Amino acid sequence: MRGPLYALPGWDLSVGARFLVAEPHQQFDIRLFGGDLGPTVPEWQPRYRGFDWSLRTHAGVERQESARLRLGARLGFENSTVSASETSPMQVAGTRLSAAGGLEWRLAPPVVLGLAYSLSVLPAVDAPATGFDPRAQVACVDSGFDLDDCEASREGRGLATAAGSYTRLLHIMSLSLRWDFL
Repeated sequence: MRGPLYALPGWDLSVGARFLVAEPHQQFDIRLFGGDLGPTVPEWQPRYRGFDWSLRTHAGVERQESARLRLGARLGFENSTVSASETSPMQVAGTRLSAAGGLEWRLAPPVVLGLAYSLSVLPAVDAPATGFDPRAQVACVDSGFDLDDCEASREGRGLATAAGSYTRLLHIMSLSLRWDFL
């Protein structure tokens, strides 16, 4: 949603939300080929993801597009796609809080120089000892890849647990040069 801010002439309000259903993406796999892998290295190595749904929202203000120097700022929130109990070494992510700012400078009528910066903080995720265990892969190999003994490996849980507490800080900066044809 974009619209004028009547309290601040020349500025637009920018508000958005995105709902993402990622449940179908429960696994991805790594496939090895070429050379002699030997009997203990499986060709197919699944990795469990445990994705759920995510909601990303933002709100901010921007100068209207007609301004020679256009400024903008946004605040954002996104919940975690992976619950703490499903956290694995492949995806350690939590709820995200972000602040972003940017500017566009019209150098000449068609040429626009842009600069943007975003800082995101992911507060602590306390991942418990979960169903991930590298001993499951060893047991699978020892059994000769018997289907009953390899269930955890087939699900991608035959790797080290991510038990612990994790925080994350993300910085994103972009510089752009744009030529407007219209």
